[in-house]
Amino acid sequence: MTRDAIQDCSKWLSDSFHAFKLRAQQTRASADILIPGRPKSASLQSAFCEGDLERAALILADPFENSDGGRPASFSMLLPVILQLEKDWLSGQRSYADTVYAFWNVERVMSRLENRISLRTKPKAPAWGMILLATAPDTQHVFGLSVVDDSFRAAGWDTQNLTNCPPAEIVQAAELTHADFIGLSVGHDEGLIDLGQFISLLREKSRNPTVKVILGGNVFSAPANQYDWLGADHVALNVEDALEYCSGWMTTEFLRH
Repeated sequence: MTRDAIQDCSKWLSDSFHAFKLRAQQTRASADILIPGRPKSASLQSAFCEGDLERAALILADPFENSDGGRPASFSMLLPVILQLEKDWLSGQRSYADTVYAFWNVERVMSRLENRISLRTKPKAPAWGMILLATAPDTQHVFGLSVVDDSFRAAGWDTQNLTNCPPAEIVQAAELTHADFIGLSVGHDEGLIDLGQFISLLREKSRNPTVKVILGGNVFSAPANQYDWLGADHVALNVEDALEYCSGWMTTEFLRH
């Protein structure tokens, strides 16, 4: 990996830690907040690092069930784990790959908690639209797409995340779901091979004949129009770019009708 790539990865992970800390802090103070180094905090961190989400859910279960509305104490319990993961990474005690894996597991649990809270506490607001999110064929990766999925949901979109699904399942989802957008994440240059043909197939099979296809991922850089040959409607250089494009297109369509 080049020095620039390493710097980009480090910046991305630092920004992700910052965003997750803010997300976990959005709850009232709780006497049940865990402290780094104490048995429950250590057990919770271990569960995330090992990918044992069932054990993590058990540790978090009681505070969630006892919450009387709003964000549960569970979010406060996650905060010290996030802080400890960041500290271990910055001090060199945990590798980048191990940190991303643990961090992704934290995100999965956090999203589940948020979904449960949303269902319990408020009616679902009208969504901006529907987007299918998937990795491009032969470019399997998980965490980045999970962050995109979370960002769209937080902005009020209906999403379906097809993480690491084979191409046939992505096509089937396009056939069955009237999605406004299909977002494909490309993790490396080899993923661009035959991608144009796959995009054409998705358009052909999509239940929505006017579906828009957007691309994103580490392989894309400015100027985005250098990738016009792929046949996508938009190449997003970051998640904010993707959200702005999709929201802008939906607003234009609403005003048109």
